[in-house]
Amino acid sequence: MAKDFKDLDTRLSAYLDGELNETDMAEIESLIAADETVAERLKLLALAKDQFDASAREIDTMPMSPSLSALVDDLKDGSRRPDERSNVVEFPVWKRAGQFIIQHRAVAASVAVAAGTMSLTTALPAQVAGVENLSGTYLADSE
Repeated sequence: MAKDFKDLDTRLSAYLDGELNETDMAEIESLIAADETVAERLKLLALAKDQFDASAREIDTMPMSPSLSALVDDLKDGSRRPDERSNVVEFPVWKRAGQFIIQHRAVAASVAVAAGTMSLTTALPAQVAGVENLSGTYLADSE
């Protein structure tokens, strides 16, 4: 049911944005006319879209800081490349290796378990066969 609403919302959003062809628009319009739930969903999506657009317009009217404005101007006119005066610091090799190990420790553990299992499956039958070939009875002390 949630997937159906997601698909419906996607189609209704495309309808609101005018992104559908004539056939799809006619199909959506007939759905709206036939089903009150679809019409209500369209109203809610339209309200959300209007609120989003209003917030975006409000953000667009806010002035940028002087330093950000200067950076944007420099990037627009090509006087500065984006990577100049970057504050990004590359980690040393040993830290990157440590991060790699942390990220892939589950794979390493799986390989270790698989290797241990394989060694047990090959070693145990040989030990069991060796015990079966022994003659005599061995009793444990019951004290």
